[in-house]
Amino acid sequence: MVDVDCAICLEPLQSAQTLDCGHRFCRTCVASYQARGLNNLCPLCRQPLPPSAEQLCKEIEVFYARLAAQLERGHADDASATRELILSTAREAVRFDPQHLTAREELGFAMSAMGDDAAAAPQYRAAIAAFDPARDNVEHLARVHYNLAGSLNRTGDAEGGERAARESLRLNETANGHVNLGIALKNSGDLDGAEEQYQAALSLEADLGIAHANLGNLKRARGDKEGAKFHMRRAVALAPDSAVPHFNLAMLLLRTSESAEPHVRLEELQEAELEYRESIRCDPDVADCGARVYNEHGVALIRLDRTEEACAAWRHCLRIEPHGAEAERARQNLMSLNFNEPNE
Repeated sequence: MVDVDCAICLEPLQSAQTLDCGHRFCRTCVASYQARGLNNLCPLCRQPLPPSAEQLCKEIEVFYARLAAQLERGHADDASATRELILSTAREAVRFDPQHLTAREELGFAMSAMGDDAAAAPQYRAAIAAFDPARDNVEHLARVHYNLAGSLNRTGDAEGGERAARESLRLNETANGHVNLGIALKNSGDLDGAEEQYQAALSLEADLGIAHANLGNLKRARGDKEGAKFHMRRAVALAPDSAVPHFNLAMLLLRTSESAEPHVRLEELQEAELEYRESIRCDPDVADCGARVYNEHGVALIRLDRTEEACAAWRHCLRIEPHGAEAERARQNLMSLNFNEPNE
């Protein structure tokens, strides 16, 4: 005879979950039973229950600590395997309890980390829908809205990103929340609003690197070269081992040097060349900045009359990216100096 009632709530089964022992209960009843901490055994046969969503989420925290150590040591293959483990564990947590806010959030975050923000956004929305004031706190809900805003911003949904960012700030004002809203406003073309949000972030946290980086890029786009340099240099000082701030500052200096007075031009070219080298040091596999960093570095070097070094940079660009736009730029640069591309 097939069971039609849940032995925990004594009501008809809802979203039935079959345990390893074969007994079936309402999925939410199993989650609640485990959350109450009564025991970790089937109520009918006393066989061990599978890990709860809460337990799986705690395992994910351990995996993230492992991932951080692997990345710090440069163990890319191990880090990739750990990311897959985080993703699969988050999926299992959601399968076990679809209404668990943290499980949904962890799945969204794992998907976003794997570059799939389009898939992450529905998970964050499901986490928001699962919010239970008796179990979850408002700061946690604000963080989910913040993560949703980030995913929507990256997928180009500026309107959705703005809504999510504003809700995050309404629930819990943070400097990073203002940055998220600034990004959404910039994406929608509201540069004044974006600058206001970045400034609001810095008023809350003066040394927030991402706020300086975004404000620097915004000021560059608005033609405020000196303001852009100030904030980009602050971003570099606050994150000296991050490739992108070095790269952004280098590109700005390379371009502003073109119209500078001769003595300033030389200083800015020298600083730009140094920043390109720092960007490469921080990101030797050019995962963050791509082969373009070597093309740009070569341009800075040639303007400093360091021809052999420039050609070496362009040849390295070709080794990294033998095809595509950056490869074509490198070939053109080499040909303009009558240097041939490498044969390997």
